[in-house]
Amino acid sequence: WCRELIPVQTNIVLFRLTPEYQVQEFLNALSSGGLLAIDMGHDLIRLVTHLDVDEQGITQALEILRRIP
Repeated sequence: WCRELIPVQTNIVLFRLTPEYQVQEFLNALSSGGLLAIDMGHDLIRLVTHLDVDEQGITQALEILRRIP
């Protein structure tokens, strides 16, 4: 689902979806798993962590992302 990971130096993760994914459907799939993200336009998705998100929270977010076919 990710065709390009955009490098950043912050707590933000930016990536572009591959063409076969519809942005809203992808965001809905994340949301149904408990992970919120936003559409930055076109096929660009933004995820943001917070200083209170621990390693377990990051692992949970990755598991949600891995469940998307």
